[in-house]
Amino acid sequence: MAGPDRRDSFDGIAIFVRVAQSTSFTEAARQLGLSASGVSRAIARLESRLGTRLVDRTTRRLSLTAEGSAFFERCRYILAELEAAEDALAQSRSVPRGPLRIQVPRGFGRTVIVPALTGFLSRYPEVTVDMTVNDGAIDPGEEGVDASFILGEPATGRFVARRICTIGYAVCAAPAYLQAHGEPAELDDLARHRCLNYLRPRSGRRRDWTLRSRGKEVSVPVASVLNANDIQAVHQAALSGAGLAYLMDFLIASDVAAGRLKIVLPDYVLRGVPVFLCYPRSPHRSPRLTAFVDYLGETLAIDADWSIDRLLGSFID
Repeated sequence: MAGPDRRDSFDGIAIFVRVAQSTSFTEAARQLGLSASGVSRAIARLESRLGTRLVDRTTRRLSLTAEGSAFFERCRYILAELEAAEDALAQSRSVPRGPLRIQVPRGFGRTVIVPALTGFLSRYPEVTVDMTVNDGAIDPGEEGVDASFILGEPATGRFVARRICTIGYAVCAAPAYLQAHGEPAELDDLARHRCLNYLRPRSGRRRDWTLRSRGKEVSVPVASVLNANDIQAVHQAALSGAGLAYLMDFLIASDVAAGRLKIVLPDYVLRGVPVFLCYPRSPHRSPRLTAFVDYLGETLAIDADWSIDRLLGSFID
């Protein structure tokens, strides 16, 4: 770190260059927002430090000595380079570029974020994305990523959490399973069916089947014939006809549209589960992270084709 004498010298050089360019202490002082006497003292300190006179002072005019002229030419070039470097840095800080490290849950990342990245990378060609797939909520600051996604309300407030969209959950099954075992008509019927369950990776606990009944969220106990800590494994098991599964709308949208899965108990689907984009608290957020946050907020704010209401063919709250 530069000491006080070195910083004072840099300040003196900048003042000297402005004096030489304006050929006036008074004018240089006006441009720099200083007093004329302050400018004069700064030049005197610089001359003392260098051990030579830089400026000839008379009552009528100001001129540079031979040493002052030579010093001015060198300093003018150096200061111009410094200004150019500062301008370049300011520009680089305003233009999104460089690596962006994100963590995404497996299903949401593959189905929603990866397609969205195509438009983002096209808009910001100097940004590269390093994506880690990791089911379960994480603190982006602790995990060393720029941003992470959390499905549902964050358990901590140690980071900034921006809500970017909502998702829904529904119970579904393959037509082959429903043909063999029948279709549940009420929530109590779930206890008599073969169910496929997702295990939370960090806790190992089964995800609750939370549905909406009579305007309230209720947790429905089910008997599982398969438990997996990979949501795609549960999804594939449902497609194969192994049982009923409780899955997100974005994950099953194409299968419902193609008839590979059918939503059962449509009156009890869960809507409005928030998805948050989380990033560390910092007064200096990088342009690439700012661009990513804004882009997803803009892109995912649109009612998606995979939303639960579209899948059900209605827009009822």
